[in-house]
This record gives sequence, C-alpha cells and structure tokens, in this order.
Amino acid sequence: MLNREAIEKALRRKGWSKYRLCKEANMAQSTLSDILNGKAKNPNTKTLQKIADALGVSVSDFFDNVEDEDEELPDLENEDTAEMKKLLQIDMR
Repeated sequence: MLNREAIEKALRRKGWSKYRLCKEANMAQSTLSDILNGKAKNPNTKTLQKIADALGVSVSDFFDNVEDEDEELPDLENEDTAEMKKLLQIDMR
C-alpha cells in the first residue's frame, strides 16, 4: 500500500518544497497534491518513478512492507496431501 507520508518524509530529507519537487520531477502540482492528499488512490507507476528519481530514492521506499506481520502462515506440519508427498518423494533407485 502506498505510504504517502514516506513521500513527504523523503521530501523533507531533501529539504525541498512540494513546488521544487514538481519542477524537478516535471509534473503538475495538482498531480502531487492529489497523491499526497489521497485523492489519487492508485497513482501511475511512471509518476511515482518520476518522484522517486527526483528525490533520489527507490519507488519501493514509498510502499509499506508487503508482508503483513499479523498474517499467519498455514501450519502444514501435519498436512498429508498427495502433492506434498510427490514433492517430497525421494527416488531411491
């Protein structure tokens, strides 16, 4: 999920105004405003790349960690499926 605060944090680290970022990224101020205000729910990847390039960061820096810490992986320890047996089968010939 896009973390808009990460964009603003990178902007502050650079010491730039939003206006300067728009000039450096060659983009409209309204586009940046829509992204930062959440109006643009799913910004174009090319636009995010322009912002990242201008700020000297990676686009991935603008996203929350994909792994959800609360998400549990299924317990397969006692799982006994044909596919698992096939995957784990050792050829003893």
